[in-house]
Amino acid sequence: MKENSIYNILLLEDDQLLAECQTEILRKDNYNVIVASNIEEFEKKINLHNYIMIISDICLPDGNGLDVVKKLRESNNLTPVIFQSGSLDESIRKQAFELGALSVIKKPFTTKQVNDLINNFELYSLFNERNKPAKSLVLEILKAS
Repeated sequence: MKENSIYNILLLEDDQLLAECQTEILRKDNYNVIVASNIEEFEKKINLHNYIMIISDICLPDGNGLDVVKKLRESNNLTPVIFQSGSLDESIRKQAFELGALSVIKKPFTTKQVNDLINNFELYSLFNERNKPAKSLVLEILKAS
């Protein structure tokens, strides 16, 4: 996948065992995983690195992952987010997608689900990055016509 590069992922998860499992699996794929077990830790760590992704639990001991991401969006932080939760009613899914979530996955989930989401996002990002000059040209042509 990624030969010598390290991508940072911020994982907001209060279940220590689940966080350790996710971290181990993502590190095997050459991701640098920074774990925050609560919102206070998350707020300290969010500005330490550039993250390609945030994986956030929704129900946390000191608050709600949706509120955390809403606050990020209000500060113009558009880091992509995958939400995970033990229960997913339709209103939670709706709120998550309104905040721009890439996905909302139900626990328990497979590591393949998370890896596929991240890999699909990376391919999408790479495609868009490589096509920025073409997109700019198309936008200029459309403005001129």
